[in-house]
Amino acid sequence: MANSKIGIIITREFNERVRKKSFIVTTILMPVLMIGLMVAPALIMRYSQGETRHISVIDESGVIAPRLESSEEVVYEPTDLTLDEARREHTDRFGILWIGGDIMTNPGNVKLYTNGSSAMLVEESVSGQIADIIEKEKLKDYNIENLSQILYEVKTTVYMQVFRNDQMQDDGSDKQANSSAVSTVVGLVLGMILYMF
Repeated sequence: MANSKIGIIITREFNERVRKKSFIVTTILMPVLMIGLMVAPALIMRYSQGETRHISVIDESGVIAPRLESSEEVVYEPTDLTLDEARREHTDRFGILWIGGDIMTNPGNVKLYTNGSSAMLVEESVSGQIADIIEKEKLKDYNIENLSQILYEVKTTVYMQVFRNDQMQDDGSDKQANSSAVSTVVGLVLGMILYMF
């Protein structure tokens, strides 16, 4: 008698749960979806690295632009245009990098105006190169006797502000772009939430 009750329960559960279309669809689609979620970021990273980004450089200090080194991903093109002229005329480029005249004493005086969404790797590359150039320039002013102390004092972090060149606020002022780091963190958090449910 007990066997027949267990058989009835198993049959009922099978008919109620397994024979539903949603169970069959979920069983087939979930592995495909999981594989897609793992492969998609890799494909995005691979194909987004392939494009060369041209950045016009306006260097009011005259120190940084000649020493910026272009790579396969980022090409720096110094320009004599003013910032407003460059923002109007260089809409075909990835962006405009403006470096203030007091960059040696104020490392935060760097702005990158992009003509679309910025990329975290580009931002890190630009600010890293500028920081290295500033550090080397500062080292020239020191006697190298206490190098460890000097290197500690010279260490510079560039805080670059990113603006969207294709978007302005109603009052005509620049619209500050969302940081690509914030977008990356939000994407990771939402991805984790997706995996949990």
